[in-house]
Amino acid sequence: MKDVNSASAADLFGIDGFVLATTQTFQSVAGATKKFLEKLWINKDRIAKGELFASMICYKNDPSATQASLKNIAGYLGFTDAISGVNINLDEFEAGQIKARQLGLSLAKVL
Repeated sequence: MKDVNSASAADLFGIDGFVLATTQTFQSVAGATKKFLEKLWINKDRIAKGELFASMICYKNDPSATQASLKNIAGYLGFTDAISGVNINLDEFEAGQIKARQLGLSLAKVL
């Protein structure tokens, strides 16, 4: 696990898959997450195509636009949707923790 502010494209070199967790502010990914995705875009030729990808969105308002955006960006970068990501409502934090664990277990099974 790595904080998005200190993560780089090099962290994705040679891995099989990853989960991108973000908060959703103003119906979009958080600013730090956007900056990380821009770093990936610059280095997209150095990231193996087909890496498995899943997202986790912590939201207060409808997360569908953010979910669609992340799916599109993942496609542009050559990632493969590993499993359905999870969306966690801020008002249901404990249930969200369970969903996050299930996502991690599901990804581990695919890998």
